[in-house]
Amino acid sequence: MASGSASTETPAAVSVSSTLMPTDKPTPAAAIGNLPIPPPSSLPPEFQYRTSPDGKTIVLGIEGSANKIGVGVLQYDPRSETYETLSNPRKTYISPAGMGFLPRETAWHHQNHVVALVRTALCEAFPNADAA
Repeated sequence: MASGSASTETPAAVSVSSTLMPTDKPTPAAAIGNLPIPPPSSLPPEFQYRTSPDGKTIVLGIEGSANKIGVGVLQYDPRSETYETLSNPRKTYISPAGMGFLPRETAWHHQNHVVALVRTALCEAFPNADAA
């Protein structure tokens, strides 16, 4: 771009979406192809985790794809071997028209939004939790 000329670039749009519906029910582990989480006592001490008093485990997952970053909070119930989605916020990088896939800009987008998405996911999953 020549010195003094104005930029004609269009900033990328950001969209937020969530597929969590208030009517979502727990999903059997077998139905989604996941193995049950092994009990903490079966793991080496450095990999053990804590469960709630009723034995449930909360899992936080972060996934980035070609243009989307998402954070999911699941609850696993070993008694029924089901997973329940507690939250699943996502943000999508949309490149400027005619630009195609932009890996560097997509990476920047994901880096700029991941912390806020984790916070949002935890707030959605535990709306009554005290703020620390």
